[in-house]
Amino acid sequence: MTLDALEFRESLRSLGLQQTQLARLVRIHPSNVQRWAQGQARVPGAVEALLLVLLNTDLTYRDLIELVGA
Repeated sequence: MTLDALEFRESLRSLGLQQTQLARLVRIHPSNVQRWAQGQARVPGAVEALLLVLLNTDLTYRDLIELVGA
């Protein structure tokens, strides 16, 4: 699975997830997420995998924050 910028933004939208929330979850600076959303950088495979899990489970952002202690 390789997400382009549009697919990445659509995934976030489908999940109701803001770019800043994803940045906090994966412990990176929000500007990195912004670069993915604008197509300026490739979405890392681990982030793609996380989005795929989120899209196919009932886990919420709050659940994940509790799990990872972010």
